[in-house]
Parts: sequence; structure tokens; C-alpha cells
Amino acid sequence: METYSDIDRVSLHTDGPRVLGLDEAIEIARVDASQLGASVLIADDTGTYAPLGLAESLATAGTSVRFLTARGEIGTEPSFHLELPHLLPRLRALGVDLAIGRAVTGVDDGGIEVADLWGGPAERIAGVDTVVFALRRRSRDGLAAELAGAGPELLTIGDALVPRPTAAAIEEAERVALSI
Repeated sequence: METYSDIDRVSLHTDGPRVLGLDEAIEIARVDASQLGASVLIADDTGTYAPLGLAESLATAGTSVRFLTARGEIGTEPSFHLELPHLLPRLRALGVDLAIGRAVTGVDDGGIEVADLWGGPAERIAGVDTVVFALRRRSRDGLAAELAGAGPELLTIGDALVPRPTAAAIEEAERVALSI
């Protein structure tokens, strides 16, 4: 078994599935989704839109996607914003396998071990090329750092400040725009 301490930027590879954090998987998928392989398992612990959006993007590109979460529901944040009634039918139509109450307990050259948190038997999944752990995100502040000091004032918003739900970034952008 591989161990990891900074999962949002680490890329582990044994003879088994490659293990990526969400940010790295999104960056790879933006360039060429096929680089993640023909079969991807996304293990979400955020409840946000980003891992679901990655699942949709990969499935649209022809990747077989399994999406699981240890939570009792999929996408708590998109559910709150009434996005799930639109997103879940698209994911189902694309063949994305969705599961709740599941957690990855091991990744090795034999595949992925998934526990049923409600007492069912553990499942061993073989044939997965990449496992994406959606645990936490980091700010994307590279452009803000480049522009610092280039003008009288730099107002940083959205994921450049701190990753959070889309609705929060939109609200922040509105507040900043009104303050100008």
C-alpha cells in the first residue's frame, strides 16, 4: 500500500492504479482526459461540485467513471443550490456509477479496496487506471502573485483567494464589484 501526506498534489504510481488529488486530475483532464485512462474512480469527501464536474467531463470523453462518497448523499453543496436535479440525470445518462456510504480503504497492484460503511461486504475493484481523491483544494493564486504591485490595487476573489463553493465566489465577486 502507498502512503501519502499531501494528496492534493501528489501523484503516486505503483503497478496498480495511479492515485491523484482532485486539482491534479482536473488539470490533466483539461488538457487530455484520456491521460487518466479508460477507467477512473473518484472518491469524494468534499460534497462539492468539482468532483461531480470532473466525473461528467470524463464520462463525456468516453471514460468509464465510478463515483463514490463516504457521505450519506452525493453532492451536498450542489444539492443545496438545486443543481443536482440537472446534474444527476446527465451523469446517469453517461453511465457514471454513483455510490454513497463507500470509502476507499486500499490501493495496490491488485486494484482498489472499497468498504461499505453501512456494514456490507468490502468490494475489490480491478481494472481502474486512476483513483482521484477529492479531499481538499488549494488556492490558485499564481496570477495574483504575478500581478501584485503592478497597479494601485489588486482585488483577489474566488479560488485565487481560497477554494470554496461557486455561489460563495459569485457573492464575493458581486461585493467586490459594488465596492469599486
